[in-house]
Amino acid sequence: MKKIIHSTIVLACFSLLLILVQISCQEEAAAKDTDENETVYEPLNKFLYTKSNSKADGPPEFWIANNDGTGATKIPITLPAGLTFRNETGTLTSDGQTLIFVVEDEDETDMIYSVSIDGSNLKSLSIEMPETEDGFQFEIKGAY
Repeated sequence: MKKIIHSTIVLACFSLLLILVQISCQEEAAAKDTDENETVYEPLNKFLYTKSNSKADGPPEFWIANNDGTGATKIPITLPAGLTFRNETGTLTSDGQTLIFVVEDEDETDMIYSVSIDGSNLKSLSIEMPETEDGFQFEIKGAY
């Protein structure tokens, strides 16, 4: 009989401990959800793509469109003299307002540039980027 009472007390204490842990975890999760300094971006429901004319040796055109293909809009980019697009890839920032891409100069030095999606605010984000064995690569990590 003593063993049954002792087991019941131990089980009750263990259950109480689990309930307290659960409550403390919920309070911590609620505190994380209400962080005023954290920026949360909603999905853009847009995608970025390029168009190029295989018959012409012109630069690629960057376009954005809604996920269903509607609302296609060209991002007008005018590069300074002596710069060309390194390739046909770029990426949008998390807010969807800025395109980041790679250009190269006449000496084939790679540089990262950004431009607003309306074609304004073209600016260099770097002076020179090293090329790795796998080629030139970059990824936005949230600092822009």
